[in-house]
Amino acid sequence: MVNLQHLLTQADACFQSGRTDEAYSFLKDAGQQGHIYAALDFAYFTAKDNSDSAISYLNSLSNSDNSTVVYHKCLIHRFYRERAMSQTTIQQLVMLAQKGHAESSIVLLSWCVDDASLFSLLQSHLAFYSPNIHKQLFQPLTDTEAKDYVLDIELITKVIQRREQKVLAGVSKSISDDKDIKVLEDALSPFECNYMIARYHSLLEPSLVLNPIDGRPMQDTVRTSEVAVISSNVVDWICRDIDLKMSLLSGSKVNHGEPLNLLCYQNGQQYKPHFDAFSEEQLKQKSIQEEGGQRTHTIIAYLNTLHEGSTSFPKLKLEVVPEQGKLLTFTNVDNNNKLKQTSYHCGNPVVSGKKWILTKWVRSNQTEYGTLVHGG
Repeated sequence: MVNLQHLLTQADACFQSGRTDEAYSFLKDAGQQGHIYAALDFAYFTAKDNSDSAISYLNSLSNSDNSTVVYHKCLIHRFYRERAMSQTTIQQLVMLAQKGHAESSIVLLSWCVDDASLFSLLQSHLAFYSPNIHKQLFQPLTDTEAKDYVLDIELITKVIQRREQKVLAGVSKSISDDKDIKVLEDALSPFECNYMIARYHSLLEPSLVLNPIDGRPMQDTVRTSEVAVISSNVVDWICRDIDLKMSLLSGSKVNHGEPLNLLCYQNGQQYKPHFDAFSEEQLKQKSIQEEGGQRTHTIIAYLNTLHEGSTSFPKLKLEVVPEQGKLLTFTNVDNNNKLKQTSYHCGNPVVSGKKWILTKWVRSNQTEYGTLVHGG
């Protein structure tokens, strides 16, 4: 049997030299020798093209009943295979949460927000098994009694299925003469909004714009916020759920999306008027075409409520005020892929407090992120 460390070293060397398929072959072997995270890396690499093969591989492992492995099998079922919260997936999550698996408890919390008593029970359960995680997500908002509850699979299944029906039935409304500018109120729950801030705020760094000449990222006074790019190596279950909601609202394909961006505006920070669509010069750049082409849609999720820092469309004299949970979507090009002048917009300055938003840009074609995170 080949030494486990040797397999990992070989995989790293292959990645460094661009031999991706060979690298994942080494990770596959390392996973079969018991390295869980090597196994998961190989499974997700496989899932983007063949979710059944990915799940079969994980089932073949000697540690296939490990909580982390079971959780990721559930995730692959949900996002790559079934595109829904199936009864089997829900039951597996409940059984994992019952054993104290924090990630499963967090997913259940995100789906059980409509039942206050059940949500409170799940909070207590998370506080019992993972007090530090509970503190990051909820305190000082609440003082929850930590308690190991017996979780009711039947009740949780009914609550989640009702929530899923509600999400799928959500109807957006047009808010201007440009019928493609739409909002959906309360699309994200307060828990989801607070979770995204707590989970990813540590990744914040100065926001960048694309150089209009060569397309390279650069800092500019036109955009003064901070941003955390939630790339495929840190994206989780709740991020994927939000991706799907944004796809439903905008009528776009989920695997055409760029990574979610968590943005924070404060102390007068703003994003001056601009277009999100690429210019004709930028579209000539090979890197932009390889990463999906034109930015056809923009989706914004407001994570907190403010009376300033609105999203404005100057040519339409339209303003959208930040309200927690609201989604805003608009198209950047017309049906002929030509720039829409009405998409000219800005994020107005935030003088007091902080504005937290998520943004997603959607491309004409599949993106690397979209394919890795949601399949081909």
